[in-house]
Amino acid sequence: MKALYILHHYDQETYDNNDHEKIIGVYSTEEHAEQAIERLRDKPGFREFPERWFISRMVLDKDSAWTDGFVTMRSGFFEDTQ
Repeated sequence: MKALYILHHYDQETYDNNDHEKIIGVYSTEEHAEQAIERLRDKPGFREFPERWFISRMVLDKDSAWTDGFVTMRSGFFEDTQ
């Protein structure tokens, strides 16, 4: 089973707005993603939010997320997409 490791960084405390999420890179191992954090953590922007790194693991050729559909939130209300 081949997996990829996606490194994200967020510059706000809540992760509900993709404008604040940055995908830094895609790596073949979790160790490579962790090494990228070490290389970047002292750079401007990243150093102001040092705890907001996240590594997600995705398996190739497999549905990993949103397998039951999704809902859209508008003006504080959920709308069912089905």
